[in-house]
Amino acid sequence: MKDFTLEMYRTLLRFLLKSGYSICSVDDYLSGRNSSENIVILRHDIDRRIHKAIDFSQVEHDLNVRSTYYFRHPYTFQPAVIQKIQSQGHEIGYHYEVMSKADGDPVYAKELFSHEIDDFRRYVPVKTVCMHGAPLSFTFRTPPKKSRIISTPLYKSLNIYLRT
Repeated sequence: MKDFTLEMYRTLLRFLLKSGYSICSVDDYLSGRNSSENIVILRHDIDRRIHKAIDFSQVEHDLNVRSTYYFRHPYTFQPAVIQKIQSQGHEIGYHYEVMSKADGDPVYAKELFSHEIDDFRRYVPVKTVCMHGAPLSFTFRTPPKKSRIISTPLYKSLNIYLRT
C-alpha cells in the first residue's frame, strides 16, 4: 500500500534534511543561491486539487523548506491561494500549455504566454516556468494529415510534430 499522506511527506522531508540534503526551489538552484553538494530541487506541478498545495506548502514552511509551486492558467490560477503559498516563502512559477491552447500556432501561443504570465505577475513575482504536457492534444499526439511535417530525430524522440 502506498502512503501519500501529509504525515509521510513530512517524514520524507525530515529524513532528507537529517541525511544532509539541502532542499531548495528551482530559482534558488538556478540563481546559485544554493550550491550544496547534496541537493534536492523541490517542485510541485499544481494541475488540480489546489487545496492540497496549501497543505503541502504548510508542511514545508513548518520545516523551513522552500520549494517551487507551478500553477496552470486558468485551471489552478487562484490569486489568493498563490499569494498565500508565496507568503510562506515558496517560489511561484507558471505551468504553461500555450501550444496546445493555440492548436500549435506559435504566434498565438506567444500572445497567450505573455497574457497569462502577466496575470500571474499581477499578484506574485514569477521567475521560472515549466511546460505542462498535453498528451491528449491532437496537435502534438498525431501528425495532421494535410500538413507538411517538420520531423527531426529530436522531435520524433519527444513525440512532437510541428506543422508548417
